Amino acid sequence: MQMAINPVNSTPHAHPSRRVNRAFKSLLRLDEKYEEKIDTTLNKTHKRDIKETEDAYLTALNPEARASLRAFQQIQARFNAAITYA
Repeated sequence: MQMAINPVNSTPHAHPSRRVNRAFKSLLRLDEKYEEKIDTTLNKTHKRDIKETEDAYLTALNPEARASLRAFQQIQARFNAAITYA
């Protein structure tokens, strides 16, 4: 006679409350995993929206102002990178 494999617990004679606890813990881990994915997706969307807004702003500027703003952004990016890796 074969015993059914319990997906929550590999031991067939575990107490029901232990099985419930393990199932609950696995659900919590899944929730954390998907919460991180949702946060990552929202961050990417937010960054894309900011980039689109910056692009629209840059196209509205005259060429000289656009060049100086890009130069400033490059300097700022280098500064932030230096702080991060220091």
